Amino acid sequence: MLNKEINLASGAAQQEIAFQRTKRRVKKLAILILFGFVLIALVVLAGFLWFDHQLKANEAKISLLKNEINKYSKIESYLTVISSRTEQVSSLLAKRASYSQAIDNVKLILIPGFAPEQLEIAPEGGLKVGGSCRDNQTLNLFYANIKALADEGNYKTVSYTDVSRDPKGGYRLNLELKK
Repeated sequence: MLNKEINLASGAAQQEIAFQRTKRRVKKLAILILFGFVLIALVVLAGFLWFDHQLKANEAKISLLKNEINKYSKIESYLTVISSRTEQVSSLLAKRASYSQAIDNVKLILIPGFAPEQLEIAPEGGLKVGGSCRDNQTLNLFYANIKALADEGNYKTVSYTDVSRDPKGGYRLNLELKK
């Protein structure tokens, strides 16, 4: 089957019809291109709006994170202070333990008849003792107690730095017990 159009229009009319047809097609193409540009512009605008929204949301998150960091910085400084104070208390308790043994040893040294004039407790638990004994019996008891402390192994060295007779009666002595 042959499908042929029969066109009875003149040549000028046919050119006009072809021109009008092309004009409509160009107009439709222009409208499609314009619609495409508008659609692309809307997509780009929506992208900018979404990006702006994301930036604002991220700024809010950054602000919250900065607040959290500041809060944790304060907590960290508090923990540092607490840690240093705990260390100080621990060292005091450790010193107290060494001092308590030294104080117990001082109780053995301070016997009736001995008048202490000097008493120093070193941080490691050593002792410096100075004083006077009123008689020979007190001096012998004092020496016996010092020997007992040395024999127990509490002190490595016992040094009598000064032992002398007091003109008023009795004996003066200074000694050092080292751990």
